[in-house]
Amino acid sequence: MKKGLTISLLASMMVSAWGQGSVDFRNGGILFSTPADRAVYRDYVGGVKLVGTEYVAALWFVPGVDFAAVDGRISPDRGRQTGAPLSFRPPTSALAGIWVAPAGVSPIRTLDGVDVGQMATLQVRVWNSAKYASFQEAFAAGEFSASDPFTYTVPPAGSRVTDYYMDNLRAFPNLAGNSFSVNNLVAAEGSNGLAQATFTVTLHAAQANPVSVDFATQDGTALAGQDYVATNGTLTFAPGELTKTVSVILTADEPAEPDETFHLVLSNPVSGTLGKERGTCTITEVRIAEISVDTAVSFNTVINRRYTVERSSNAIDWEPVPNATDIVGTGQILTIVDKGSGCQSLRTYRARLIE
Repeated sequence: MKKGLTISLLASMMVSAWGQGSVDFRNGGILFSTPADRAVYRDYVGGVKLVGTEYVAALWFVPGVDFAAVDGRISPDRGRQTGAPLSFRPPTSALAGIWVAPAGVSPIRTLDGVDVGQMATLQVRVWNSAKYASFQEAFAAGEFSASDPFTYTVPPAGSRVTDYYMDNLRAFPNLAGNSFSVNNLVAAEGSNGLAQATFTVTLHAAQANPVSVDFATQDGTALAGQDYVATNGTLTFAPGELTKTVSVILTADEPAEPDETFHLVLSNPVSGTLGKERGTCTITEVRIAEISVDTAVSFNTVINRRYTVERSSNAIDWEPVPNATDIVGTGQILTIVDKGSGCQSLRTYRARLIE
């Protein structure tokens, strides 16, 4: 974890009077190294740092395990918001960086329709409340941040609390040393043969005795037998080992198609526990959109005089070069580019003074 870029989500053991699941949304008492680090996030679209107390965070959820259904990076309307956004205390406060709820708003968030023992998929989203009245407006402007979706099981009263720590708003569970996690990745589909997608399964900390976990591929929008070759098996970590890899064969499709996804799911840990138990592979197809052979035409100019550049295939009939009909001279040699002209028949060019 990077110091100063960590937030905590504390999953509450509380259950509402209606038997619905609850999450206690608060800062875990993290100390920040400088005032600027008290609330630093990265814009999901532009990579711009989001700094200051004008930013708020809110929680979205869906019952069950469905990462796409709650992923606000795809669409702002995915998932259900629970409760009002939470803000930060001012940087000058003795409790700077602590989540605070608006007046009359409880930090306990109810997950309607999710009971004790049931699982939900959550996502935290952050935006500038001084500029945008809602996340939907921030999404439309492209200025927002969002965690990776992550799962949460409502614990019964008296059970151990589960912590979620977030580094740059990418959610990771607070794992025990013997927890297994699998990464997400992007892989290119082979254009003339088979390609591979390689998942990395990580053990949170080295163990003194062997531990193991099962794995299996699972369809998403990509289908086994059409887009990839299904596989399954067991990974055994010897004492001291921290990572293992699982390679999945990707099969090439003849027609061009949009990006597709499939998953690697971990299960049945032996002498271990599950952390991030599902990794997603996005299969992307790299397609050439255009090939262009251009012609560069250079000519001398007089400052502030105006020129047009023309082309001809027979030196008799002339036509203007696109975007080169009103060029202001600088007193230097100027160059214009006739895009795509190298793919045409032989051409002659001329520059004319028009003013």
